[in-house]
Amino acid sequence: MWKECKICPSYLVSTEGEVKHKKTNRILKPKIDKNGYLCVGLSMGERGKRKMAMVHRLVADAYVPNPYNKPNVLHLDKDKTHNKYTNLMWATEQETTDYAKKHGEKKSDYGSTSINAKLTDFQILYCRMIYTPRDKQYGCTALAKQFNVSKSTMFYILNNMTYKSPSSVK
Repeated sequence: MWKECKICPSYLVSTEGEVKHKKTNRILKPKIDKNGYLCVGLSMGERGKRKMAMVHRLVADAYVPNPYNKPNVLHLDKDKTHNKYTNLMWATEQETTDYAKKHGEKKSDYGSTSINAKLTDFQILYCRMIYTPRDKQYGCTALAKQFNVSKSTMFYILNNMTYKSPSSVK
């Protein structure tokens, strides 16, 4: 079954997670983005501007009711490439975070398991072991350069202000 795409009416979206152009009837070949989601390029208007759109979002917009106007779409089987409408569910930010933690996709908001982590547990322990204050080779500035982080980040790591307990140390 096919329905008109809500963000770009010149495309159709299927219940199985496919997107095709209305005029050419050509099914678009999705690409995997850096986070593992399938995306397609949609031509928006006459000027040929293209917009990358996540396939799961297009399918959910077309087929999954959203009575509470929730902003995120979850994959119930945790497979980011399985975009059948029965595998999708609308969720709040908090529900998305809770779901990811419950299913082992997100371990923590802190330390090396954080999505924003600059260093691994091993690198943190290594820096703390070899750190020598004001040393040209093993001082804070030198270690920051070696691991490609700012001096302030390295200072916080060395003084246990961030990455307080690496997960590999129990």
